[in-house]
Amino acid sequence: MRSIRAARLGAALAAPAALYNFARCSSESEQWLWTIDGTTLRRDNKGDVVFYDAKTGERLSARPPSVPPEAYANRWRWEPSDSKPAKNRSVLSLILVRHAQYDLKAEEDENKVLTPRGHRQSSYVAQRLAELHAAAEGNHKMTKFWTLEDSTLVRARQTADTIATALPDASRTTLGNIHEGRPCLPEPSGSKAWTNTHGNAERIEGAYRMLCARPPPGGDHATRLVVCHANVIRYIVCRALQLPPEAWLRMSLPHASITQLDIKSDGSVSLRCLGDAGHLPAELITT
Repeated sequence: MRSIRAARLGAALAAPAALYNFARCSSESEQWLWTIDGTTLRRDNKGDVVFYDAKTGERLSARPPSVPPEAYANRWRWEPSDSKPAKNRSVLSLILVRHAQYDLKAEEDENKVLTPRGHRQSSYVAQRLAELHAAAEGNHKMTKFWTLEDSTLVRARQTADTIATALPDASRTTLGNIHEGRPCLPEPSGSKAWTNTHGNAERIEGAYRMLCARPPPGGDHATRLVVCHANVIRYIVCRALQLPPEAWLRMSLPHASITQLDIKSDGSVSLRCLGDAGHLPAELITT
């Protein structure tokens, strides 16, 4: 898949220059958010969004009609940087694998085991990851899996068990904060009238911050392989690209699919692939 590049870690996908013009915030007490159609949006120390004329710097009394109400008014943004990417920047490739198909009829987690189709899906994704690990040329020549991490839920652990057989040199670790849950209330809400996250929001946000931490500059290309869950993966992608986190439900990830985020030490991010299931035969692609 084509690489989707973002300007900074946690920064949004770059918008057309003709539509958005970036501006720096001169006030240390206000957070620069966005500049659109000659109006700069900032957040003051009370958390309110205020508007300025981008040319004169004069504060406006109200939102101009040309600025849509949803113009990223509730998004924290980093100020753009004019500096060029560092030559010694390092890269962390975060490979997120969704677990394979499991028994949806089971109520208890220990009974939500992989289906026969799920075991086949696991074998195919394991083979694909082994091929990436062995690549000596191309985009994946630096992809080496020396660690394999999974969530505490049985469907993820079973998927990781199969992957581990294809990557015998990878050490295994189980992470306690990447199991499935509702990261935030989705918008739109879909067919379910969800009203709360059941306490999962802080945990999954913590997982994002842990997995997407910038690598130190000047290091070697590192790869982190994690087997987890669709909601967690979708939320991490939204946060890493600074898309609205509430948009996580708008994405669909097949079972045993691969998502890759490249995180650089200077803060830039590339979404290399999202929900890639090209390694699966058509009859095994399920969601």
